[in-house]
Amino acid sequence: ERGQAPQRHHGPGPGLPQQIFGPPHFPVPRMTRERVLGCAAVCAVAGLVVLWCLPSLDAAPLFFFKLYYFPLAAPLFMLWLWGLNVSHWTQLRVNYVTVFNSEEQKLLLAHSELHEMAAYLTVLFSVSAAGFCMSCREGYSHFAAVQPMLLYAGLIWLLVMPQDTFYRKNRHFLVRTLARIAWPFQVVTFADFLLADMLTSLSKPMADLENAMCHMVTLNWLSTPEHGPCSKQSWHLPVVLALPYLWRLLQCVRVYRDTKERSNLANACKYFSAFPVIILSAMKYHLPQDLWLTTYKPLWVMFAIINTLFSYYWDITRDWEFGLFSQSVWNKGQVLRDHLIYNYRGLYVWAVVSNFFLRIAWTHKLSSHLVSFPGTTLVVTLLEVFRRFQWTYIRIEVQLLKDAKKSASAKDLHAPRFLELQ
Repeated sequence: ERGQAPQRHHGPGPGLPQQIFGPPHFPVPRMTRERVLGCAAVCAVAGLVVLWCLPSLDAAPLFFFKLYYFPLAAPLFMLWLWGLNVSHWTQLRVNYVTVFNSEEQKLLLAHSELHEMAAYLTVLFSVSAAGFCMSCREGYSHFAAVQPMLLYAGLIWLLVMPQDTFYRKNRHFLVRTLARIAWPFQVVTFADFLLADMLTSLSKPMADLENAMCHMVTLNWLSTPEHGPCSKQSWHLPVVLALPYLWRLLQCVRVYRDTKERSNLANACKYFSAFPVIILSAMKYHLPQDLWLTTYKPLWVMFAIINTLFSYYWDITRDWEFGLFSQSVWNKGQVLRDHLIYNYRGLYVWAVVSNFFLRIAWTHKLSSHLVSFPGTTLVVTLLEVFRRFQWTYIRIEVQLLKDAKKSASAKDLHAPRFLELQ
């Protein structure tokens, strides 16, 4: 029963607050077995077609396959993993929705709904990718060029279409939240902050998406110009790479203005530390090779190390509130917090260790001069999405504990006081 949840799922510390636990969502219908099998079958067949066709493609069609389809893999993977987050919270009866405000809570989807949405989007992605590969293999270049355009147009329409279908209120909530992030001069809600942080993990796919859509808009569907807005020397790529970090920086400044907590300025500095990495990386295409290797590349490496270490320190100490960099490690040998919601201490240790190595991937993710290695970029980007998945899992836990502590303090403050009679 609900009253037994803390005893079932509390960590090794003292008892956890009761309000953390409870069913986060009302039960919702799951996808029927026929639809699940149908989606799986379509994706399997499309995947086999892609694997069959890719080895026989020439360099140019293979480049455009990576250009159009690789950037969509990361956000799709993130949607699946967010559904996995929600599924585990639901299984553990962790009432994660309470960290959002009352309006946002009404628009959060259950894990079965998230996975249904992800399944349909994966079908669209897979069928389009298979159609592109098959068309290129058979020599139908014009038909191949249409495939990514139809996919991108369909995804945009699914996001903004006014019809009351395919989770209209939730889709429009996502669009409104994205608009609030792009104009970060208003009160920052938890949904604003969380989605903006997720966008920093998607900065590389966002830059690649801009490049893909540039090819579509300029009608360079299956050709790459040496110069101009769609070339690898374009200033568009570093600008789009920097946007998520600029948005988070401005959010931190806004939160500081509202709360006067100086830690928000330090957090803003963390996001600012990404800009030198992005700018120096972009300069490679506008400098002589010798000057880049002798002067600017060492600077790029230095700022990449600073950004990685700063971000890792903030993840562990501030976002997760672990004591890895505090005196408690030396005094008591304690790295983790006293209060842990999840009953898997080994997973916390895994998160602390793996987060460091996955943070190193930021150097690649923030660097437009590494765009020539799309296969490596895809792997690194998916690893970054996985890092964000486990970061979110613990960051929500910390926010639940903070809110419970504030709630307890408020109750103590407003509790009636009685004078003792001597």
